[in-house]
Amino acid sequence: MAKELKKLKAGEVIARLLDEIKEQPDNSVRSVAGKLGYRNGSGLSNWKSESHRVNPLEQIARLTQASRSELPLQWLCVRNGGRFIRTTPLELNAAQIRTMKIDAIPQALRNFSQVTQAIADALRDNSVTAEEAAHIRAEWEKLRENIERFVTAAEAGILK
Repeated sequence: MAKELKKLKAGEVIARLLDEIKEQPDNSVRSVAGKLGYRNGSGLSNWKSESHRVNPLEQIARLTQASRSELPLQWLCVRNGGRFIRTTPLELNAAQIRTMKIDAIPQALRNFSQVTQAIADALRDNSVTAEEAAHIRAEWEKLRENIERFVTAAEAGILK
């Protein structure tokens, strides 16, 4: 899905979103528009137009690029029950590709081991402190980043 979304313009994403809303039996474009302060669905439909300056998706993309910060994306993801994971294309030389092929699985297993060790350590006293939770989260993020880097490289054909 990520590859497909990357190809879409913000207006196309809005158009798909409106189609999804229309397919929901207990929702409507007008209802969503009302929750956003619009009288009817035309306010949302206007966002489909590439000439529309106030498309919120495009504004967030511009804000992220201009600020060189992922904070807006991270906030959106956390606010909606998820986490932001960067999947930028990898620029690797031949030696780095060989190393990734050789080390990727052992590194992932080490990261997984670190996550499970952090969890086991935290549960020794049947209670997980905020510090332990933060350590578990940090180890989990390392594991996810390494796996994502490997999958991204594989999808890009770098590991052939």
